[in-house]
Parts: sequence; structure tokens; C-alpha cells
Amino acid sequence: MKWKNTLILFSVFLVLLAIIYIFEIQGTKKREAKEEYEKLLLKVDKDSVVEYSLKNEKDTLTVRKSNGKWDIVSPFFAGGDNKKIQSNLESILESKIERTIVQNLTDLEPYGLHKPRGEVTVVKSDSSKIRLLIGDENPTGSFIYVKYPEKPDIYTTKKSLWSYVNKSIYDLRDKQILHFDKDNVRKIDLSSKKYGKIIIEKIGEDKWQITEPIKYPARSSTVRIYLNSLTGNKAKEFVDEDPQDLKKYGLKNPLLIVNCYVGEELTKATLIIGDSLDGSSKFYSKEESRKPVFTIQKYVFRNLNKDAFYFQEKKISGYDGKNADSIIAKIEDEEFACVRDTNNHWIIVKPDTIELEKSRINNWLNGIRDFIVDKLVTYKPKGLKTYGLDYPSVKIALFNKGKKVESILVGKKDGDYYYTKNESYPYVYKIKEYKVKRLLKKINDLKKSEEKDSKSEK
Repeated sequence: MKWKNTLILFSVFLVLLAIIYIFEIQGTKKREAKEEYEKLLLKVDKDSVVEYSLKNEKDTLTVRKSNGKWDIVSPFFAGGDNKKIQSNLESILESKIERTIVQNLTDLEPYGLHKPRGEVTVVKSDSSKIRLLIGDENPTGSFIYVKYPEKPDIYTTKKSLWSYVNKSIYDLRDKQILHFDKDNVRKIDLSSKKYGKIIIEKIGEDKWQITEPIKYPARSSTVRIYLNSLTGNKAKEFVDEDPQDLKKYGLKNPLLIVNCYVGEELTKATLIIGDSLDGSSKFYSKEESRKPVFTIQKYVFRNLNKDAFYFQEKKISGYDGKNADSIIAKIEDEEFACVRDTNNHWIIVKPDTIELEKSRINNWLNGIRDFIVDKLVTYKPKGLKTYGLDYPSVKIALFNKGKKVESILVGKKDGDYYYTKNESYPYVYKIKEYKVKRLLKKINDLKKSEEKDSKSEK
């Protein structure tokens, strides 16, 4: 029977433990949560707020939520920065009463509440409102005085509340310079006063092609950077909410127009960039589908006003490290051919069969792969003789299963650069000398060293 008594006592212990947990621990948590709630200055569920207004030293403005999106609706309509407006609201609602300073008030002036420097009004979905007046800082500067207009008491709260109430229209408005879904852009069309017309079209998953002024592969990473510049940069300031004359901002005959065509329907989003602001580092700009004229900084304009060379693929050899199984090379006065065998080893097969030093041939192949041109000379050369490309000192042709992949030519030296081109295209470029030197390898530079040969023979 002794075990039965033990079991009964253990059961009683568990019941008491459950009672303690429910009534003490859980009860304590509820009491603490209730006490924290009672300290809130604005006892409002954030999801029930549909509008709030701020009066401060900068602006008097009202934001309103519709279909889950916040917009500025007063003193004029402007698209809102959804994240900032919601975050600012939540910060305001989290502000708490730190201390009750005065009850049955008779004089507001010592607390800066006779002429409040700020005010916040929160409107709930049932149209009920809560107003809070913001006064001066307390003598230590750690807190600020606040008061409900209809109640006599004055409280202190953390001074951070003032930073949430003291927001301008600019702080809370949508400052994105162009609104579009960058992940679904199919075509980019630039009209630049300086560089002319440039069209880039998406031709596959993360593959882009320049179609005007030249037909040439575009570098995908560069296109992504460009699209990020359009979505990531912000308007510096808004100068005209409802412009009646775009000419005075240089937007009738702009420096640059950027069109992005999005999705299957090629929905167009257009950014127009006009004159600089009084010769300063800012440029007037406008999104075609929206009213305001705003400014962007000079570096944003520079990042968007690009020529075709900026977008093009600059690795002109066409070799990606895998897509060639034979190479025919003319390096100055020497010609040779090499092939890749089934073990992925390269050997020279002409003029003789010569075993190659792995590190040397790999370095040479990497030089071909990374043959990245530095400058555009011309897309329309009148002839190749001027550049020494009619009889190039270097010609490297790459083949895959007997079909030519690409062929690069290197011509005259000009200062620290050489002229170069891809044989399949007329375009002439310049490339830095050190990149060309990686290609200037002859058979003796690539073959397996005699020292190594002799060691291997032993």
C-alpha cells in the first residue's frame, strides 16, 4: 500500500504544480502585460489604425491607409513609403508614460504645452480618435512632456517620441525614382543626348542582347546593376508637385529618357532626366506616370547615362574555360595548334606533338578567357590598317568540335594599350598591355620544362 500512498502524493504534487503555474506564473505574466499596456500613451491596436496626422516644426501632414497601402493625403496627395509610415506608427504606439508630473493643471507654459511644438492624432477604423500634444523637454533633457487635450494631467515620456512625430512629408513619402518590377523587365530603351539610342533586350534566363546601336551580347551583371540603380536610388528633393510647364526643368528636351518594358505585355515605365539645377550637382527628373518633378544627384545621373560599351560583354574571346577543344594560334612570327584530350589535358599537335606544362598552359588559357577589353575605339572602323589589325601580330582562334567559337586579333601598341578586336565583329577596342602579355606565349613558353622532363625520366 505504500506505493499507492506515494502515487497519490505525487499526483497531488503535480496538481499543485499546475495550479501554481496557471495562477502564479501565467497570472503574473498577464498582470505584467496589463501593466505595460496601461503605460501606453496611445492604447490602440496598430492594425486598427487607418490614419494618423503629425504636426511638427517641419510640416503638418496626414497619412491614410487604403487596401493595405499608406499614402500621404494632406496637404496634398503623394505616394507613401509604406515601410517607413508603418514603422513610424508602431514606434509612436509603443511610447509609454514614464511619470505623471502634474494633476489638476492650471498653467501649461512651464511645460511648453501652452503652444505645443507637436501633435499626433491617431484615427481608428471605427473613426474614433486619440490626440496627444508634445511639449518641451524636461530639465534633464531625458524626457519630454506630453498631454491629452481633454485631460488636465501632464506626463513624461521618452524623448524618442519627438523624433517619430517630427517627420516631414519628404521623410514619409515614396522617393523611388522609377516604379517597375525589375525582375520582369524584358527590354531597356535609352535615349541619351550624349550617347544616342541604346536598346537592350532579354533573350533568355539572365541573358541580354544589345540590339541598338550594335548587335552584341550584353553583360548580365551590368544590366542587373543598371536596373538596381533605377530602383535603389532616391529622389533628393521634390520641387514641383503639379508642374504646368516641363520646359523650364529641361524635361521637354531631356538629357536622358529611360524606358523599361515589363512583363509579357511590355508595360512601360519611363524616367525622364532634364537639366541640372542651376549648374549644381542635381538634375531635374520626373517619372512619366507621376506628377511631381524631383531632383536626383549627379552620381545617379552618371550611373544612368551610359553608352552601349558600358552594357556590352567585354570578354571578347568567347572562351569561357570549357567551350573549346582546340586552338590555332599565331603569336608574332610563330604559329601552333593545340588540342584538349579526353583527360582534359592540352597538348600542342602542330608543328610537332609537344607535351605542355600544366600550369603554363592553364595560365595562357586563363589569359584568353579573361581577355577583357578596356576601351571602345569605334563600332564603325573605316579600315583596320590604322590599328594594325589588317595583319595582326596575334591571332588566336578557338574551335569546338571543328566549329569556330571565336577569334581574337591583337594589332598595334598605342601607349599602354594595344588595339584589338573579335574577328567576327567590326568593333575595335583597346586593351591594357599586361593582358596582352599573358597571350604572348610561344611554344617554348608553354612546353613542359626540360628540368621537369629529366626528373620524370629518372
